[in-house]
Amino acid sequence: MSGMNAEPNEYATTAADQATFDDAEPETLQAQENLRPVEARLKLLQQQLDEAEKQRRDPVGIANEIVLELLRLSIRIPGTMASVQSLMDRYYPR
Repeated sequence: MSGMNAEPNEYATTAADQATFDDAEPETLQAQENLRPVEARLKLLQQQLDEAEKQRRDPVGIANEIVLELLRLSIRIPGTMASVQSLMDRYYPR
């Protein structure tokens, strides 16, 4: 990946997200800690998707190589249903 997309990343951690993480209850904190590797992988996959789209790669190839894993991981993160639906609509139309 040669360039970074200047568009906002829906998986990026904000200061508000970090404050929520810092103030969480111990069991919630553990659950959030367990999700950090998943969120890191999501961020990498999103960067790969952005780069593939920028290069105008074949949508079927993108769907098979990147989007399936993005969807599989995204459903594990609370609050990501809108991004899951957006990916489904874009790459797997009815």
